[in-house]
Amino acid sequence: MEGQFKEHHGGAERRESAEKRAERMIAEGLAKAGWNPGDLHKHRKGDPVKVALAMRLRQETTLTLKRIAQRLHMGRWEYARRLIYETGNGKSS
Repeated sequence: MEGQFKEHHGGAERRESAEKRAERMIAEGLAKAGWNPGDLHKHRKGDPVKVALAMRLRQETTLTLKRIAQRLHMGRWEYARRLIYETGNGKSS
């Protein structure tokens, strides 16, 4: 349904679609890194794979930073925000 929303579609439908898109993006990112979903909690919060996924989710979906941090096991959303900002500006953490 992505891109097909009209005025009559409610927020719940939009959120569901965003979640599905995000899950698809996460699965693709994990596969590219050679990880499985269970590996997310095994790697450190600021792992470059997680940060790259978080950046992509933030740019291409409507998920909140809080939801992204929870889903990727990145700790507090403020930490995820800092990593995304620093990485996006070419800084290293």
